[in-house]
Amino acid sequence: MALDLIHNIAGLFFKERMEDLQEYSTQSADLQSEQLFDLIREAENTEWGKKHDFKTIFSYQEFRERLPLMEPAVFGEYVEQMQQGVSNLLWPGLPKHFIPSQQGQLIPISDQALDEVFYQGLNDAYATHLLQYPESKLFGGYFARVDNAYEVDSIKQLLALLKANEPFLSSLFNLPKQAETAENWEKELGNNSISAFKGSPEGLALLCKELEKQPMTTALEKVKQAEVLFHRCMETHEKLQQRLELAQLPIPVQSSCMAPEGFFGIQDRTGQLPFLLMLDLSTFYEFIPRERIETATPLDALPLEDVQLETDYQLVVSNCSGLWRYRWNGPLFRFVSINPYRFILV
Repeated sequence: MALDLIHNIAGLFFKERMEDLQEYSTQSADLQSEQLFDLIREAENTEWGKKHDFKTIFSYQEFRERLPLMEPAVFGEYVEQMQQGVSNLLWPGLPKHFIPSQQGQLIPISDQALDEVFYQGLNDAYATHLLQYPESKLFGGYFARVDNAYEVDSIKQLLALLKANEPFLSSLFNLPKQAETAENWEKELGNNSISAFKGSPEGLALLCKELEKQPMTTALEKVKQAEVLFHRCMETHEKLQQRLELAQLPIPVQSSCMAPEGFFGIQDRTGQLPFLLMLDLSTFYEFIPRERIETATPLDALPLEDVQLETDYQLVVSNCSGLWRYRWNGPLFRFVSINPYRFILV
């Protein structure tokens, strides 16, 4: 009864956000413009904002003409100063956290980014699930964690940071203790209602194999009754497809595309791998066509409304951790639909 009450309250909490996500199909340009100018206004008095006179930027064209594309090497010089305690360089204040990207470049993560980019993105994954399954009882049970060992190091470190700083209310839905062995999992799952898992497909597959060896099958049945595995990764379309096929899980998987540079997308359709581009997580996106990556100038980066289907792009990110037109060196983006914008990584 208590869990049902919590689920109903959570449903009310997510209702407004579910409506916001449905606007992605019709309001993409407005949402992205709002992100850009919110970021510019907040950073007006930083060193970067003063250098490029943010107070006089009133259009996207002025933004793209005035700000250079930021290479990781140049960005690294600012990160070194931040680590030495110099504040208000690229974003107000001083970031507390630094996570290496997949290529090794340290990325600052502000407290604002934790809330407005990453935790909002995680909550949006839940809202997206509720949109797909109106009869869901997602918050009528606990969320159980499984191993993330199969993710790249940057994702593992980011997930560890998010776990360590998880908001109190969210933490209430986690299992109350860590279950390290199959025997403990048998006891833990058997005594609790489990609605979802968090972790890698391989981690859940390994748990299922271990539980199959136990004389009791109660816990394995609990796994099969869960609604979804929430999976956070940074995988190409081909690699992600291979991982899911090899795992052969008994429950659906919803993967989210994230990296230290941002929370970029969520799979919003069951059984389909493209990610819905997240348009309002304090992040502004631009895209450099593959053929211009090597020689790109500031004007070669395109706003979202100018991208074309089935074309490969390097992502350029501006966000509330102080990334300004930062060239992401992860996989390339390929859009497979517009209105709403969905992409795969290649």
